[in-house]
Amino acid sequence: MSEADLLRKQQSQPDPGGHPAGAHLSPAERDKARAWTAEGLMTSPAVTARPQWSVVEAARTMARHHVKRLPVVDGADRLVGIISRADLLHVFLRRDVTIREEITVDVLTRTLGLDPASVTVHVEDGRVTPTGTVPHSSLVPLAVRLCESVDGVVDVTNRLGSRVDDAGGVPRR
Repeated sequence: MSEADLLRKQQSQPDPGGHPAGAHLSPAERDKARAWTAEGLMTSPAVTARPQWSVVEAARTMARHHVKRLPVVDGADRLVGIISRADLLHVFLRRDVTIREEITVDVLTRTLGLDPASVTVHVEDGRVTPTGTVPHSSLVPLAVRLCESVDGVVDVTNRLGSRVDDAGGVPRR
């Protein structure tokens, strides 16, 4: 049962000011508001998440269904936890130094195979600015997309250049 379900119930109660109770509710919402059990009042079917979902998948589900919390259920539909909006925000509230380290080590060095000395990464308040030179121009948009995918990154300002333009194989100056 969500806050919205409880508010619907409250809105259907007589108004001390004389306004009609639940006048703006649809007939189906009015029926739900008259319920006296959790089963009758709750939104059904319940919107749930699975333990293996990504943070993004959980956030999109919460936004799509306008809920503040998601019960997390296993394969047998047993409750294993609850994820809230606050839980999701913690993922994105990462320290700049942590974001910079992940981008430098994981994205640029391990994933793209770049020399760590060829690109510097500046991070301030989740805004990332990679600066330097990569071997091929085709790596620039890839590096930017990978930086954007790191949890906690708010924005990426690209200052990357390349030694070779993949399109024509011409050395860049």
